[in-house]
Amino acid sequence: LLILASVVSGIIIARTLGPDGRGTYAVATAIGTIGAQFATLGLHASNTYLLARDRRYLAALVGNTVAVSIGAGGVLGMLLVACVLSGPCADLIQGDMLWLAVMAIPIYAALILLQNLLLGLYDTARFNATEIAENLVGLVLLIGLVLVGWENPFTVYGSSLLVSLGVVG
Repeated sequence: LLILASVVSGIIIARTLGPDGRGTYAVATAIGTIGAQFATLGLHASNTYLLARDRRYLAALVGNTVAVSIGAGGVLGMLLVACVLSGPCADLIQGDMLWLAVMAIPIYAALILLQNLLLGLYDTARFNATEIAENLVGLVLLIGLVLVGWENPFTVYGSSLLVSLGVVG
């Protein structure tokens, strides 16, 4: 189901955004996901391990997740903005897409860390359900954007970011 949703989303994005829009979308996606991987500081693995050993760590790990996501994600986002504004990265991404990519870093970092807490709780059913829901709701929003004629890199990436924020919430 995840593979099918991903393939259909990829086809819709490629067909509706065209090469230039798809490139902008891909850069924003790469910035958000790679930034989130760096922002998690490898805590997703240790969180899973600690929580699987002792469930009493749950509250502390959720607190750490929020702090690390906002703190490290915010710092990485501001470094990205500084890089773009100073010139060396100016061709990568600009304007509103830059700010969406910056906002994505802490959101995606929190998503990674919180989903791995589900694994530490041995709640693979909920982990899988969040993955499936995120992809299917994202696909439905994407189809909705296309049907109303609002598809562009900003709205497509923004809608996927909103879905991820909903999963985190």
